[in-house]
Amino acid sequence: MPDDEKLDAYLAGWKKNYQDVFFMSKKRLFLPLDAVTGAATTDNNGQYRLSGAGVERIVHVSLRGGGVADAAPFIITRDGFDPKPYNEAANSQWPPELRMKGQQPILYGPDATIVAESGRTLEGVVKDQVTGKPLAGVQVGCVFARVQRPFAVSTANGQFRLEGLPQENSYRVMALPPKGSAYLRRSLSVEAALGTAPVRTEIELARGVVVSGRVIDRQTGKGVAGGIRFAPLPDNKHFGKPGFDSYKSDRSMTSAEADGRFRVATIPGRSVIMVQAQVQETLNGQPLCPYLMARPDPDHKELFKRDSDGWRFDSAGGGLEMFEDRKRRQGRGFAGRRRRGQRGVVRRTR
Repeated sequence: MPDDEKLDAYLAGWKKNYQDVFFMSKKRLFLPLDAVTGAATTDNNGQYRLSGAGVERIVHVSLRGGGVADAAPFIITRDGFDPKPYNEAANSQWPPELRMKGQQPILYGPDATIVAESGRTLEGVVKDQVTGKPLAGVQVGCVFARVQRPFAVSTANGQFRLEGLPQENSYRVMALPPKGSAYLRRSLSVEAALGTAPVRTEIELARGVVVSGRVIDRQTGKGVAGGIRFAPLPDNKHFGKPGFDSYKSDRSMTSAEADGRFRVATIPGRSVIMVQAQVQETLNGQPLCPYLMARPDPDHKELFKRDSDGWRFDSAGGGLEMFEDRKRRQGRGFAGRRRRGQRGVVRRTR
């Protein structure tokens, strides 16, 4: 919710560019989708009733089960709200050739009639790429548009099952090994014929090289919470091999422990390890990160280039990594403190 408890600015912005205002609400409850209103089950006529959300709210309703595709419609709790002009405006912001089902969220009024789509199942097995041994405890999931579906966890036989998927001709599937595992995460595309027939796939995970360490405050020696990420360099001969190619589509971070310790699996060969401090303080009411911005490894200056926003370097597969961010630059000069872990470090893993 905005500070003034009204959705006028939010809705006006939706017509101009819904992507700009999508996260503009300042008051947010990051809770399970049924934590405020509770769950409701549709009756024989498909009717339901949810209470307790309040007026002038943006409510994300979770639609799940009953053989339909999962959905998270946006309900605007304003009496007499007509969502049609807002949805038409959001749809027009995409060229016709780029409009895809589920690409933009759809607004509904409080008396919403939601058209559910028949869902489908994706199932399969997770196994070791070399031995074929089934792997247990691996989280497998899909994401479509802005609907986050729950992960399934592979069983002792490596089997998993995802239900409530929309009807698509391909699915982006993610496999996340258990914490501390030597296996590499995997992101892959699974092709499928349109329809409701179950889709089956096998996910092969490769063993990587485990790198462990700690992010600390140079002045105090205390651990610093942060995110860890590896970027293979262009001369890394292992990049692109089966099981070692997730960097092409997955550049998410692995969180360090509260004391700064981390244990991350990565591919062999030369890579740059990057650390992002996830600490926030306040100065004059404004949030800022108290750490200096990232800087290059002084032993490998030839890899890094300066630009207007900071530092950058070339990564494998024709990729480009940026070290700094304009938003973080705002705190430099009056709140920056020199800390370890705020640089890109080149590491060779075997």
